[in-house]
Amino acid sequence: MVLHNQISFTLDHIDLFSAMTFFDNFKSFQLIAAHRGFRALYPENTLSAFRASIGHCHFIELDIQMSKDLVPVVFHDSTLERTSNAEIQRKKMGLQSLNINDWTMLQLKTLDIGTWFLNTDPFGTILRKETSLEQLRKVMPQTVMTLEEVLLHPALQKIPINIEIKDHRGKEQHKTGEHQERNQRAATERWYIQVLWQRRLPAEDDQQQACQYQ
Repeated sequence: MVLHNQISFTLDHIDLFSAMTFFDNFKSFQLIAAHRGFRALYPENTLSAFRASIGHCHFIELDIQMSKDLVPVVFHDSTLERTSNAEIQRKKMGLQSLNINDWTMLQLKTLDIGTWFLNTDPFGTILRKETSLEQLRKVMPQTVMTLEEVLLHPALQKIPINIEIKDHRGKEQHKTGEHQERNQRAATERWYIQVLWQRRLPAEDDQQQACQYQ
């Protein structure tokens, strides 16, 4: 768990929300974020990590990237190899690139984004027996989630979510032309608006009842 001071979004070009930021929903500035979920115990940016964080934080922070077909998906890196079995899957599907923007949403859905955690124990929590292989295996495999799936998941309806939209413009894999960049930006902005309209942030009293701080 980390303190996360990033403002999730402002929509200055929409008058109704021009002064609104994510943190205006809280009275305190001393907030605990589940950064990519409870990633010390479960694979980052997965449903298992998000569900495990409930009761231990004020809000969940997650990252989104755009798939090739412009679907916002929950994933941190611009490439797939660190936290998935994409190296194996791309050969099965005849793909060359490991850049997330070169995979469609359906192709990304074939990936296992959980087993790497068991194999690498990135925070040493399996070694220290803070979590167990048996417990982790019960929730495997974990798959890439779309932003829509996260926002509409029943288990995540009563906790605020801070969304970081990754921007890799200028990197080699994103030199796809002005038109596609404009489409990606438009799709991203539509999701910002939908988050504001559809996401119900609980009252702070409800948050305090739901969160036991560590």
